[in-house]
Amino acid sequence: MNCQELQDHYELYALGLAEDPERSEIRAHLNRKCEVCMPGVKRALEATALLGTTVSDASPSGKLRDRILASVGAEPRRFSLTPFFALVTAMSIGVTVYVANQSRNAAKDASEERRAMTQQLHDAQQETSRLTAAFSILNGPETTSAGSG
Repeated sequence: MNCQELQDHYELYALGLAEDPERSEIRAHLNRKCEVCMPGVKRALEATALLGTTVSDASPSGKLRDRILASVGAEPRRFSLTPFFALVTAMSIGVTVYVANQSRNAAKDASEERRAMTQQLHDAQQETSRLTAAFSILNGPETTSAGSG
């Protein structure tokens, strides 16, 4: 198909509604970076995006819901705990995140404290080794007087 024949299908392609062979042809043209089809499809995509922003959300009426439920034999609910459960769920997630964060901070603090204590122990061991070496020199046979004993 040529570009002229595909022009009428750009919008359907942008909406995802184009069928083969037009869809495949448009893809092939786009893959080849066709100078005619690429701007046309781009305009169609922009128009589709713009169209999507102009439509307001619609909420069906409660009566429609009741009619649909009645048509399938279900009793309509008169009271719903869904908002309450949503609130409880949200609060539970919030508390869980808070507790996990506090636990992580406590573990971090404990890790830093453990690191500091390990360094202090290492320093004390080095000092003990140094003092032991000094005492062995002081108590060695070369440093004791010959007259004492």
